[in-house]
Amino acid sequence: MKILELYILKKLFVTFVAAEIVYSLIFFIQNLFILSSLIVEKHSPIYESLLLILYMLPKTIAYTIPFSVIFSGLFVTFKMASTSELVAINSSGIELKTQQKPYVVFAFFITLLYAFMVFYLLPFSKQKRDNLINKINIRSVIYSLNSGEFNKISDSFYIYAQKTQKNIFENVIAFNYINFNDFKIIFSKKAMLNLNEKKLSLALKFFNGKEYLFSSKKTDNISESTFGKKILVVSINPDLLIKKDSEKAARDKFTLKKLVYFLKNKDKIAISIFLKRLLMILFVFISPLLGFYIGFTLKRGAVISGAIVYGFIISFFYVILLNIFVNLLQHNIFVGSILIFALLLTLVYFTFVNKEKIEKPLVVKERKSVVDFLKNKMRRIQYLFENSFIRKIEEKELVSIKFPLLIRYVVLNFLKTFLLFFVILQGVYLLTITLKIIVNLFKYKGNILSGLKFILYSTLAVYPLIIPFSFLIAALFYFISLEDNNEITAIKASGISIYSIIVPIGYISLIFSIVLLFFTTLFSPLSSKKSSILYSEINARKKSIIVKKLKLKNSSVIRSLTNKNGFYWCDYYDFQNGEFINFISLNIDFSDGNLKEIYKAEKIFVKNDTVKGKKNDMLISRNANGTYLTLKNPDKVVIWDNLSYFKEIEPSPEEMTQFELRKYISRKKAIGIKPYKFITNYYYRLASAFSPLILLLFGLPLALGGEGRKKKPITGVGLGLVLVIIYYIITSLSLSFGAKHYLPSFFAAWLTNLLFALTGLYLFTKIKT
Repeated sequence: MKILELYILKKLFVTFVAAEIVYSLIFFIQNLFILSSLIVEKHSPIYESLLLILYMLPKTIAYTIPFSVIFSGLFVTFKMASTSELVAINSSGIELKTQQKPYVVFAFFITLLYAFMVFYLLPFSKQKRDNLINKINIRSVIYSLNSGEFNKISDSFYIYAQKTQKNIFENVIAFNYINFNDFKIIFSKKAMLNLNEKKLSLALKFFNGKEYLFSSKKTDNISESTFGKKILVVSINPDLLIKKDSEKAARDKFTLKKLVYFLKNKDKIAISIFLKRLLMILFVFISPLLGFYIGFTLKRGAVISGAIVYGFIISFFYVILLNIFVNLLQHNIFVGSILIFALLLTLVYFTFVNKEKIEKPLVVKERKSVVDFLKNKMRRIQYLFENSFIRKIEEKELVSIKFPLLIRYVVLNFLKTFLLFFVILQGVYLLTITLKIIVNLFKYKGNILSGLKFILYSTLAVYPLIIPFSFLIAALFYFISLEDNNEITAIKASGISIYSIIVPIGYISLIFSIVLLFFTTLFSPLSSKKSSILYSEINARKKSIIVKKLKLKNSSVIRSLTNKNGFYWCDYYDFQNGEFINFISLNIDFSDGNLKEIYKAEKIFVKNDTVKGKKNDMLISRNANGTYLTLKNPDKVVIWDNLSYFKEIEPSPEEMTQFELRKYISRKKAIGIKPYKFITNYYYRLASAFSPLILLLFGLPLALGGEGRKKKPITGVGLGLVLVIIYYIITSLSLSFGAKHYLPSFFAAWLTNLLFALTGLYLFTKIKT
């Protein structure tokens, strides 16, 4: 009996580990881009960057365990039920408690692991992660400053540099805004920045520059001076670098010991967090047994694909329902408790209803029907084998007739395999997004329809990642399956080159690449933009806040798009009344630092994108002799750009279509900015579209080549995971090098594809066809 229990227990643990790996992989790939950005762009030490990924790991594992544990119970039971193993066990007189024992043991160990994680490891890792992020942000403040744009150092200090190299800046403009009537402008050909981590300040050393002081107290309003060297110490706004926790987020970092202390003081937030953790532990414990009863009752999964799909679908809705109940409990303990009690009661009822069915021994008639069923199955398998085209294809005269059938057989079965893995991987991401939005819907009382739309658009946005991933794993899994079933051997023996079945799959990958091109350049950016707006709407609870989002809604410096030497300051833009409040426009030569003019107005009244009035404005212009002339209430308002430029919702470059991104890059270049990061991203969208073809070219020789022990189909999944990780490690690093212009943007975007394509072509020459 112990052999049977160990057999089932082994299946449960293997399935659980496999589900954890697949489910966690998407998070890991996304973190790869963060990791490379930290190392290359922010100059973070590799040790600290890897440590950050390590601190993020417990959150990913704890997040995925509830899904993996219910999936394990379902999948193992589905497979055992479909292969009549449970029927055989049942008919042999083995009691129900013996059948359940492996599931209980499995649940016990996983629950211990999960409890340790949520009460100790997860809070500890959250503290360490946030502290390390703050530390990295502080250290990398100099490297985070972007050339060609104004960077915010504090609420009143902004710095611009035409070119940056480590802590050396060239053609620097510093804008120090004290108030509307007092501000300072410093220009320097060269500046050096040094960071004081303890005091959280920047020491700026300016060389060979000019300083302009504006003060309404002076009769001439503005004074100009030159200097050979000037040192300025600026305190960095800690809010820009250090993440501050809310009261709930701070409690969420408490281990069990500290949480109990707050529970004794009847802290509501601590009670809510404790109940959530406790309930999740409870549901993790009952999940394997629930999977056993559901799996035996439904008897799904006649093949492995069926077991995976049905197991995933049930696990998907189970985890979503579980999170809805837990979040409801946090916001309404009475209603949440009733619903959870009702759910537990339903599970208990379901268990006892099916208990009799599972325990019921087979009568002689039923046993005979099972034997007949198995015999018919064997006859069917024998018939299919004897009449399969692979057997007949060995006859030379039938090769030409059966060859199209071979292609059709390979293509159709490959597409089925691809669809299976696509559904699984897409479902994993869908589950992640759904759980994320459920929390926010409860927290901010958001609109459910907006939540559903967010899920839809977020799903479309991730297709460029899911499709290549699914395609590679499907190809490796399917071709290794063909080899494992000796079908590859039969094809070779019949005189048909293995390339004959590879080429059609190559054509399919090319078609997928063309389709993916539309996603990377159009559909995914639009979906990202829409999902970002919807997410903000849910968090803000009021749609109007997002629709009326403005560039100058709060005080900031913004460069002009039409005047390469111009920039603006505005304390606030009152969008309801159409008023710029404390508006300043400055025209300064970015190459030599000569200030040409300053325009300032307490208010500018705008209606229908047209200036309708102004209040207390003045224009200070530089004469040919270098003196400044002040003109109060001038006839014109000095704004070089269309007024719609200030109030339009400008998407981030990642949310722009290819056409919009190209236009954005052109605008930046026109004012002297070379946005290498976005230029690299522009080319990468084109390169990433061909990743299915490139990954196939690299992966198939590894699957079909090599001597020795025959590979199993599951090897294809493992090999696919490894290749995808390697592909995205190289990609993330090359993109970061392109963003910092250590590599040309085009080359950085295509580097990974080039390396994989050349290596794949070489490996193809080693395949025995």
